[in-house]
Amino acid sequence: MADVLADHWRNALELSRAAGQAGLADSYEPKAIHYLVRAGDRARGLDTAAATARYEAALALTPPGHADRPDILLRFGSTAYHQLRFDEAIAALDEAIAASADDAQWQRRGRAMLARMLAIWETGDAAQNLNRATWLDDLLALLEAHEPTPELVDVLTERGIDRLTGSRQEEA
Repeated sequence: MADVLADHWRNALELSRAAGQAGLADSYEPKAIHYLVRAGDRARGLDTAAATARYEAALALTPPGHADRPDILLRFGSTAYHQLRFDEAIAALDEAIAASADDAQWQRRGRAMLARMLAIWETGDAAQNLNRATWLDDLLALLEAHEPTPELVDVLTERGIDRLTGSRQEEA
């Protein structure tokens, strides 16, 4: 139903704007954003292109400063690099990291930093990937300062992979 509701609310928003009904459009916008994100989440494991398109549509409705934008940027960036949209993904993740600078957003910041590192890894840019060990150390410092989370497990896994491929099997 998320796809149907996303299309319904986005169409209602567009039609109300076209009709000059700003008040109505303002009431539809949060619903369109919510269901576009839900539709993206639903599609994420099934169809990366569909998920990315839904997140991109939600981003179009959330200008800088919008409360929902950092989470949507993280979702978009985490899916866009799987479609080889590296520059867009990294830019979105950079913005999500910057928007998550305060201590209360440490977990979102960690997820965005990890996704950014993985996106850069996928680019195959050797110069950028030289910083991978430093990024992992920074991520571990951030995440280990708090209670254990799935993000910490992901970072420890990446560190283990790096050690394994770097001929440091015991450390891995």
